[in-house]
Amino acid sequence: MPTVTLSLRGDQIGTYSSLRGIGNNTGRKVDLSDVQAVGTSSDVYTVVVEQVNAGVTEFQNGQFVTILDSNGNIVMPRTSINPDAEQGKAAGDEHLIIIQSNFLIDLIEFSH
Repeated sequence: MPTVTLSLRGDQIGTYSSLRGIGNNTGRKVDLSDVQAVGTSSDVYTVVVEQVNAGVTEFQNGQFVTILDSNGNIVMPRTSINPDAEQGKAAGDEHLIIIQSNFLIDLIEFSH
C-alpha cells in the first residue's frame, strides 16, 4: 500500500499528558491535558503515513504514523493509529489524536 508524507510545522504537532472523554454519541467531548507543541511555526517535521488506500484522504484504522524532525531524527516512532477511538473523536478533518503515544496532529493549513 502507498505511503503518504506530510510536511507540518512544529506548532501543528503536539504532545499531551492525559485524555478524558465525557458524554456519548454526538455529545461526546474529548479533553486533552497539558498539550505542548513539539516545535515552533518555523520548525518543519515530516509525518509519514503508511498503508494508505488509493483515493483515501482521511486517517483510517490499519495505518501507521511516524514523525521525524528536520534532521531525520524520530520524534514519534512508528505507531498504529485508531481514528475511531473516543467514539470517532480521535480523528476529524483537521486533527488526529494518536492515543497510543499521546501525540496530536493539527492538519489546519498543512502542506504535503
